[in-house]
Amino acid sequence: VRSCQFSDATGTRRTIGLGKMPKKQAESFRLRIETLVSCKLSGTPIDPELAIWVSERSDALKEKLRKYGLSESRGTRRLEEFLDSYFRSRTDVKPGTMTAWGHTRRCLIKYFGSDKPLRDITQGDAEDWRRWLLAEASTQYKKPLSKNTVARRCGLAKQFFGAAVKKKLILENPFSELKAAVRGNKDRFYYVTREEITRVLNACPDVQWRSIFALCRWGGLRCPSEVLGLRWDLIDWEHGRM
Repeated sequence: VRSCQFSDATGTRRTIGLGKMPKKQAESFRLRIETLVSCKLSGTPIDPELAIWVSERSDALKEKLRKYGLSESRGTRRLEEFLDSYFRSRTDVKPGTMTAWGHTRRCLIKYFGSDKPLRDITQGDAEDWRRWLLAEASTQYKKPLSKNTVARRCGLAKQFFGAAVKKKLILENPFSELKAAVRGNKDRFYYVTREEITRVLNACPDVQWRSIFALCRWGGLRCPSEVLGLRWDLIDWEHGRM
């Protein structure tokens, strides 16, 4: 019967029984357990490969590791924690972009849960999430999400988890195989006639809403990002230009 001994943060000698196994296998276990102890003492993340090794052990051994705080490294990242950290780090993007990213963040957390470990999300889970976007996620809007909207959110999820791979929080990107190409949809093209413009302007509740509509229809501004971003100092009064 094999066992592994180590000292915890207080210097107390601990023993983990490994059961019956060949000496070479026990040596491999010892090296991994020593790495887990080192990570715990230093407060550093464990390697994703080692995290997978722990998850594949027997329930009995995982319980022994858990007893000494070795089965869950402090470096294990949860979904909401990671996304919040990633968003804070991207000071290079505009507020409008961050708002758009927020829709994908919300969908990820709603489906997987805020405490979902990143390393537990598989490619199969990612495919299920995409199908959920097409079917269930649209119910709050009372109409289906378009294929392009779903593709954009899949592309953003791929981007977020790609950053997790670069930080070595996970071994591979579970969203890497999702299709994220956005294609034009001619069925959504529509020419707003002068009569329709007049009816919309008459229905607007105040001058602010009439200005928003006019800036979009005649100014060609995107709404809400460019409309809300427009400032007085961007107006060239002398030459009548924006």
